[in-house]
Amino acid sequence: MELKISGCSIGLCPTKYFNEISSYVDLTKRVALAAVPFFQLHAPLKLPLSIVMDTRRVWNSDYKDVAGTAVAVIALAGTIFQHRVGLIVMTIQNIVIETGNVQKRENLEEISKSLFKIFSNTTSLALIAFGGLELAIILLVMQPVISLIQSRDEFKKGCWIEGISHCVMSGVRCRLSSAQYQLLTKN
Repeated sequence: MELKISGCSIGLCPTKYFNEISSYVDLTKRVALAAVPFFQLHAPLKLPLSIVMDTRRVWNSDYKDVAGTAVAVIALAGTIFQHRVGLIVMTIQNIVIETGNVQKRENLEEISKSLFKIFSNTTSLALIAFGGLELAIILLVMQPVISLIQSRDEFKKGCWIEGISHCVMSGVRCRLSSAQYQLLTKN
């Protein structure tokens, strides 16, 4: 699921502005949304930011799409009550969405991206269900790759703020996976 701001997913692309105030507001939203993942790395901010983002997802959901709205509400409730069911439901929804994308795509690159996201979400479900450091490392290795792909796509669209954000987050995730790997090799 994606946020829509100024006709772009998660405010990812600049648009032509007709007055300076709207460009400032749009730029502020883009920078704020690009910064959220970095703030969520700080443990005390993770829960409040997740609640805000999940609330925004519920607020922006299409109420005619009962299933999508229900998933957004379950995710918000799961975040508030810190229960895994919200994360599980969102991950399953992501798998369903990407499976639909695979069926719609004709370009091999787009199909590959969707299949990679399906594998990543499936690994995430396995980590939730079974735990284990090995699954966590696999997931942490996959996340930087996804971030790099997203970064490349953003740069292609001319969205520098988001492209740089994804690229830097990829580096952060590489560092996290390195630390997890070192923990695994000590045992």
